[in-house]
Amino acid sequence: MYLKGFAMFHPMVLFFYFLLVFVILLSTLNPVLLGVFFVSGVMLFSLLHTFRKTLSELFFYLFVWLLVTLAIPLFHHNGMTILFFLNDNPMTLESMFLGMAIGFLIISFAFWCKNYSLYITSDKILYLLGTIQPQLAIWYTLLLRFIPQCKRNFRDIQSTQKTVGFYATSSLFERLFGFVKIIKVAFLLSVEQTFSQIDSMKARGYGLQKRTHFSIYKFYIWDCVCLVWLIVIGILFLLNFKELDFYYEPSLKALTLTKEMSLLYGILLSIGLLPAMIEIKELVKWKFLKSKM
Repeated sequence: MYLKGFAMFHPMVLFFYFLLVFVILLSTLNPVLLGVFFVSGVMLFSLLHTFRKTLSELFFYLFVWLLVTLAIPLFHHNGMTILFFLNDNPMTLESMFLGMAIGFLIISFAFWCKNYSLYITSDKILYLLGTIQPQLAIWYTLLLRFIPQCKRNFRDIQSTQKTVGFYATSSLFERLFGFVKIIKVAFLLSVEQTFSQIDSMKARGYGLQKRTHFSIYKFYIWDCVCLVWLIVIGILFLLNFKELDFYYEPSLKALTLTKEMSLLYGILLSIGLLPAMIEIKELVKWKFLKSKM
């Protein structure tokens, strides 16, 4: 996994960047913005993972998209353009487009959450929240750590039980009972490790008043420039929210690609592609330096 360029920004800049992306993504179902952040999210994910991993994720979320696209028209029948009737319920073109848009929203949000988890690590969360609210920082960090820890404990316990013949029986009921038992043990072990971590950090003085914090993060000039640029784009998005908002019912809203709107879409595209472009630049630079060795 390659992770260097965009992660070198200050944690405050990274957190504000992903916050802005999530706000833009979740605030409107504009098809242009959905396409922009879907492509940029998948591109960034592919740069941070192998091609096989990216392809498997895309195949999985393609199934999710098809499921959402087909499920929304079955329960949501608003719209003016009726295509056909199913069990006396109208299947409308607007509800199908709405299902497609919500499917793309779910996929884009999932990929951006995966990218967020790679850049905003636990040490950065502790750095951002530690001086403001230490207890909130440690609970938030342990909450993000809980599910991956459960998965690791489950794999370790399951592999150990396989070696001692725990799954040797041919009874389906016994195998299912053993599977549930391993899940319970892994969950309880993860809870115990979580509270042990809290007690350990309290014993080391974490959360005490007037305690200093060591940090390797410094706020450089490029962090300031990037933060100002993100704030300007956030203000532009709020000022033009009515033009960017898109509705699917009772009839589809027509997309207006004026010069001003095209410029705004281009600016938002630059925000979505910013980390991917930085990662590509660093990757090309690293390949060039390796070729000179």
